[in-house]
Amino acid sequence: MKGNLYGLFLSTLLFVVHILPAQDVHFSQRLALNNQRNPVLRGDFEGSWRAATVYRSQWQAIGVPFESSGLWFTKRILTSNQGLDFLAGIGYQHDQSGDSKLTGDYLQLHFGGFKKIDNHKFGLGMQTGLVQKTFDPNGLTFPSQYDRSIGLFNEQLNNGEGTFGDAFSYFDLGLGVSWEMEVSKKLSVSAALSSNHLLEPVEGFFAEGQRRERTYESQLGAKIRAENDWIYQPYFTYYYSQGASEGLIGSSVTLPLEYKELISGVSPFIFFRTAPSRNTDALIIGSTVDLKNFQFGISYDFNISDLELASNYRGGFELTLVYTAPYPKAQKIRIPCVRY
Repeated sequence: MKGNLYGLFLSTLLFVVHILPAQDVHFSQRLALNNQRNPVLRGDFEGSWRAATVYRSQWQAIGVPFESSGLWFTKRILTSNQGLDFLAGIGYQHDQSGDSKLTGDYLQLHFGGFKKIDNHKFGLGMQTGLVQKTFDPNGLTFPSQYDRSIGLFNEQLNNGEGTFGDAFSYFDLGLGVSWEMEVSKKLSVSAALSSNHLLEPVEGFFAEGQRRERTYESQLGAKIRAENDWIYQPYFTYYYSQGASEGLIGSSVTLPLEYKELISGVSPFIFFRTAPSRNTDALIIGSTVDLKNFQFGISYDFNISDLELASNYRGGFELTLVYTAPYPKAQKIRIPCVRY
């Protein structure tokens, strides 16, 4: 019986994938969102290189959870030209959509650079790579496979789903730009724009497929240092693709806590997932903790949409772990004194 329900769900999912614009994986924490959507923001850190990973589990309250994960590595490349440096790296994302056995794998290279001019910093980045989506129909049965003669579902009967494959892949391309301005020692503002799926690749499990519409993303932020050294960071990001949109708005506050030279700061945050012409569907609460060169983040999405009747306000949790390698310190070189 369970396999029959899976089959019904999968057949519906395949139809939806075929007729509706696809949506990208989404994360809730700011660093994970920026890494996923805008390649130039992967290099927005102070250090020699950075590795970041994220894991997200969603909708466990109403069935098999949707699980997403990502891993990014970025190297900053300094130049002799003051104010100019480059970035290069690699990223990987994996997504599995509940019990449908539908998975997506994204392998990307990213590169770009930053240029400082007075109190402004401009960035430009590109990401390119391969996307593959698969599903495994083994063990599933479909509504048309119900055999009245035996009163059971029969996997040997035609599933009635037409001709479709179990995998497809395509080449993908995205661009991103950023701008940051230091208004004063206590205030800086930033903005970023990006677009992905620029080549509008064909995707779909059915033979004819559908074109993947371009997506457009924007990020707005600020960093405000208060008199007590608390740092407030309001943030807004908006995602748009034909037929789908998503916004995230909220703020974090960094508390300058220190503990035995191990913890250097704690940054609790609160966000709402909302956007014009769509419902506010999640309240996101979490925090990051700075542990020397590491940053650990944890958050939880509380579902506040109409689905709360089934989810009982439960949504998904997300974990992030980041390591930023500092620039190597210059070593003092002693020149031996020559004695005569």
